[in-house]
Amino acid sequence: NTGSTEPAPDLKLAVFDFDGTVVDSRRRIVTAAVRAFDDCSLPRPTEQNVLNQVGLSLYDVMLNLLGRDDHEAVMRLVDRYREHYRSMRIDGHLKPWPIAGVLDAMRDLRARGVLLGIATGKSRRGLNHAVDDLLIRELFATLKSSDDGPGKPAPAILLDAMDEAGTDAANTVMIGDTTWDMLMAANAGVRALGVTFGYHSSEELRSAGAFDVLDDYGRLAEVLSTQFTVPPREMPTDLSPWE
Repeated sequence: NTGSTEPAPDLKLAVFDFDGTVVDSRRRIVTAAVRAFDDCSLPRPTEQNVLNQVGLSLYDVMLNLLGRDDHEAVMRLVDRYREHYRSMRIDGHLKPWPIAGVLDAMRDLRARGVLLGIATGKSRRGLNHAVDDLLIRELFATLKSSDDGPGKPAPAILLDAMDEAGTDAANTVMIGDTTWDMLMAANAGVRALGVTFGYHSSEELRSAGAFDVLDDYGRLAEVLSTQFTVPPREMPTDLSPWE
């Protein structure tokens, strides 16, 4: 509950993170990162260290994993990571799969008249490939990547998404699996909903400002209704009573 006597705002825009929120891509991310460090003859990061960085821009991920401020070394790692990730995408190796129920949940929100967006630390090229591979581009009113502004937890890409969709913070929700998503939302004045399918724990998400944490996308509209007025589903008008 919002804890206020004021009417709940109408939900106009739901912005999703991508990796760990829409797709499970951990195997491809970890493999590309480890191979990048191998190429540069650097000690391999652990799987957990890599996953802890997911959600940040790729430059910041590699900077944190390297552990020292060395721009040239970071850029070599970024280039090698991108090359390995690209090769795996072309070969279909370790293909990311949609999180259970996410596509149905997105289509349900669209049927309720809610606009959808993506705000991700992926590059624009990577995001474009991903949404096209999943055949879901038509679901989104706005797609924002690390090429569109400072990375999370800076609010720039989320603010741009709202501007592009023509809505404001009171009528927007951010849905993500990391504390970076929750903090970006807080910095933009947007309510944030955590999901447990990705890389940070429920406790971490709540501590970073999530109003709730979801472990089943089938409950998405129900959970959102605690914060917003969620429109009813729009029923088809071209069906006979028997269909």
